[in-house]
Amino acid sequence: MAIVIGSVIGFLIAVVRVSPILATLGIMTLLKGINILISKGSSISNFPDTILVINSTNILGVPLPLLVFLAVVAVLWVILEKSAFGRTIYLIGSNEQATHYSGINTRKTLIWVYILSSVLCVIAALLMMSKLNSAKASYGESYLLVSILAAVLGGVNPDGGFGKVFGMVMALILLQMLESGLNILGVSSYITMALWGGLLLAFIFLKGLISPTCSTDPDGQRRQSDGVKPFFQPSPGGCTPGC
Repeated sequence: MAIVIGSVIGFLIAVVRVSPILATLGIMTLLKGINILISKGSSISNFPDTILVINSTNILGVPLPLLVFLAVVAVLWVILEKSAFGRTIYLIGSNEQATHYSGINTRKTLIWVYILSSVLCVIAALLMMSKLNSAKASYGESYLLVSILAAVLGGVNPDGGFGKVFGMVMALILLQMLESGLNILGVSSYITMALWGGLLLAFIFLKGLISPTCSTDPDGQRRQSDGVKPFFQPSPGGCTPGC
């Protein structure tokens, strides 16, 4: 099912040329509605031991969910840093049109990117089901903003073309430490969520001040636009990674 969902999203984005955020939000809303319709809005619980054992198992004193996380990080690092597929992803994020003209099948690559994303969502869902012993359509909604914030804080360029797995891991550790500290201080979860939103907006604002703005020429190349001078000078190419 994850492969089917990822393929549909990839097809909408790569072939139909639907905006990625609209395609993913639309599919998410559709699946959530189907979930609520089937479960009638109630949670599903009492999963078999084959799922619950994931959260209760320790290997050499290390919880299995942590080992799964480390394994996923290692696999993604190899894919992005050591494979042709990973380099193609960076190229498409930097300039999809130029990548297409260089002879790379960008549509196929994009479809596989969203299939991989769907598979990772299944892994996250299994870990959550094992921990909570229940599943509901609304589960995971609180992680949507946190995942975006972790990506931005980890150095991932929202425009594409730049980002490292190690930066993402460091951002996740930092956010978890902040959340744990706020919980110890007794801060409300609603205030914490508002803090994440404010932190995301502040980081994007600072990034906009530091990074030069870019425009796309008729030949498909992105170039730095005239405007407010950034605090830091851009690289010799004229734009920051992703431009």
